[in-house]
Amino acid sequence: GKIPYLKANGRLLFLREEIDEMLRKREGW
Repeated sequence: GKIPYLKANGRLLFLREEIDEMLRKREGW
């Protein structure tokens, strides 16, 4: 149903935010 999808979606959003921060730090160098 919907709950597993939302869980997977939340994980993807979390990973995207983590990657955005890593890229931002790299650009800061």
